[in-house]
Amino acid sequence: MDPEAVAAQRLSDAFAAIAYHGRTSPAAPLSPPALRALHRVAMAENATVGDIAAYLGCAQSTASEVVGRLAARGLVRRTRRPDDERVVELSLTDAGDIALGEQAGLDVSRLAGCLAAMAPEERHQVERGFAVLLGHLEATEDP
Repeated sequence: MDPEAVAAQRLSDAFAAIAYHGRTSPAAPLSPPALRALHRVAMAENATVGDIAAYLGCAQSTASEVVGRLAARGLVRRTRRPDDERVVELSLTDAGDIALGEQAGLDVSRLAGCLAAMAPEERHQVERGFAVLLGHLEATEDP
């Protein structure tokens, strides 16, 4: 395995371990497809059911069911596009934003405690490393 693949595997393993040790306890767990759909709505500007279907790799009817369940729980808002009312755009509600944080986010208070225990230079290294990695991931993402 080349050095980049080895480093990538170490990063992936570290990310999984950080997610495990820093997780929150969600009040109402979501299914994996519902969680992925919430992520997509949060990250994609003007997401539609078609975008969700492509992201999940499923039929548009299946994505529509997932979005319908999220909307029924008050986690996603559907809004018709003003310039073309045939298009329905999706956005997170405040409850959806909270649910996404509970499901996929880290325990912020626990994370803050860990960061407070670090020397300022260590904390800067962590923040800078994540920012650099995220920048490169975003630059190589498919549109």
